[in-house]
Amino acid sequence: MPSSCTPRHLPWRVSDAASKADKIANHCFYMIAMGGWLPGSKLPSVRQSETEWSVNRQTVLNAYRSLTSRGLVYHKPNGGYYVADQGPKRDFARDRIEVQNLYEDIITKIRAETDLAPLGVLRVLARIAESEQSENPDIAFVECSKSQAADHAREISERLRFPVLPLALDEIRGKKMRIPPNVRVVFTTSFHFDELRDLETSETEIVALPMEISADLLRELKGRGEQVVFLESDRDLAARTAKDVVWMMSVEGPRVEVAPDIGAFLEEHLGSADAGTSEVLFVVSQKEWEDLDPKWRTHASVRPVSCRLSEGAWPVVADALRIPFGSTM
Repeated sequence: MPSSCTPRHLPWRVSDAASKADKIANHCFYMIAMGGWLPGSKLPSVRQSETEWSVNRQTVLNAYRSLTSRGLVYHKPNGGYYVADQGPKRDFARDRIEVQNLYEDIITKIRAETDLAPLGVLRVLARIAESEQSENPDIAFVECSKSQAADHAREISERLRFPVLPLALDEIRGKKMRIPPNVRVVFTTSFHFDELRDLETSETEIVALPMEISADLLRELKGRGEQVVFLESDRDLAARTAKDVVWMMSVEGPRVEVAPDIGAFLEEHLGSADAGTSEVLFVVSQKEWEDLDPKWRTHASVRPVSCRLSEGAWPVVADALRIPFGSTM
């Protein structure tokens, strides 16, 4: 096992738009993933990397701290940064062997059966795969409403560059045939997992992902206590909302109002108030939000419950999609 890592003069690059810290971090990740730097190896010193990359100390530290936060590297006080032992969660060795074997098989086939440049063929194949996946995604995200599903599908697409088909719960509830036959993984939230688990087959996996309230909404809720009211249209939803609010937002004893007609409820409580004068913040579920009159969707005292995938979701997504080297890639 090497005791230190040697920098390369042609560092691995991801995109011209990436920051210098991102480029350093991705180069280091590549060296770890491909076995160039083994567990226990010491990363190049900050001074070495400053010189190698022609950057300042803070940029190198930002890159190394990024690797540390992803569990790829650990820091010894006054001792530098070292490659972490990934364990079974990140089986880089197995992925590396499988990818290398596939690469060699494809290169051999290209050279034996064509006179085309292997790198050019691989680039074209990647474009073909992306085009076909865009037209017929084999990944779906199911949520209460189409817009919620689209938001979470977009999160996955933007982070991992995998096309994801958004589906509303009502489109597939109890109707297995409504899941497109090409879909192999259906993501949803833990709130809807039980409703969908019966649709799981040997060809289609149902996967629940952890969620968190968006940072913007949390900032608005912080410190407001009983000045926040969560609106639901029926008692069962209200009970579940109260439970979810306590769990996701760390809010104790939330006020949850049952309002079969949320628009009428808001008219009663806010109709005579100016847009910015109400001391109470009314929070509406995303599904109910879509049916609200624009008057309320633009009101300063009315907000939708906006959620996003938590950081803990990404390893789950990577495992479900069988992404080589996990979500870190």
